[in-house]
Amino acid sequence: MLQSGPGIVLNRRNAGEADAIGRVLFESGEAREVRSHGVRKSKSRSNLLLEPGSLVHLTYYQSEERPGVSADAVIFASLKEGHVVERFASLKEDGYDGLLVLSYFLELANFGSRAGDSPELFLLLKGTLEELATPCEAGLKAFRFTMLSIFFKVRVLKILGLVGDARSCAECGGELREEALWNVPEVFFSCDACASDANIPDAYSARVVAAAAGMRYGKFAEYLAGWRNSQAGSLADKALAADELQTRAADADSVPGADDTPRAGRGPKKDLPPWVYHTEERLLQCMEHYQGGPMRAATQLREQLRI
Repeated sequence: MLQSGPGIVLNRRNAGEADAIGRVLFESGEAREVRSHGVRKSKSRSNLLLEPGSLVHLTYYQSEERPGVSADAVIFASLKEGHVVERFASLKEDGYDGLLVLSYFLELANFGSRAGDSPELFLLLKGTLEELATPCEAGLKAFRFTMLSIFFKVRVLKILGLVGDARSCAECGGELREEALWNVPEVFFSCDACASDANIPDAYSARVVAAAAGMRYGKFAEYLAGWRNSQAGSLADKALAADELQTRAADADSVPGADDTPRAGRGPKKDLPPWVYHTEERLLQCMEHYQGGPMRAATQLREQLRI
């Protein structure tokens, strides 16, 4: 069956002597394995059609499910033709750091694609790549990355059905107030009446998660920027400075509730309040738990960019 549509290439690998296989997230929200036959030896067809991180429009033959073939078997689509709509060259030509950031979001999107067809995931990834490709002042680059990272992870976990109501206690249903407990690796929170070890940083994280889950990115960015430019998070900052979480952020130790393996390359944070990075790290722990292991690009980013 001949099909056609726009998609974003999540990853690519070589196959056989001259083939390439790309995992493509299509606008419909479906992720497919698309095989380009002989492209690595072809002089007329471009290798850029299956370049990771590119927005492409592909026409391909989709094989139908055959009797006796396991439902878990990978059925490859066969590429007929296509063209690159947007390569996002500024990200790919921004040195090793730029490629790491691109790989990071592609890896998160690939994790999210396990939920099945999700047009929201395609729009989320496309909007994120467009935002990353938009010129930004050097001093705001790290801040923008952190906002996108938190927003993207919350939305992916929401698509997977793993985000609860971050405004209310998961146990009694009461409203979360000044202290809460994040029940890692789950994305739900307990209030101070239900959890004796509730704390201020987790309560602030709950607000960030609720905002990312319920707002468009532009509004979420304004929301987080407002906290960055005010003293709204001062209580959480003091709490982090007063307990071992601040030590972990500086000394590369792990957060309780996850495994106790030290995280390499994590240094002190200066451009945003510590509780924001506390939120980001907790989200990544949740994702790595459900993936069943570390995310490769996230690990490399910690080591290279010290985030």
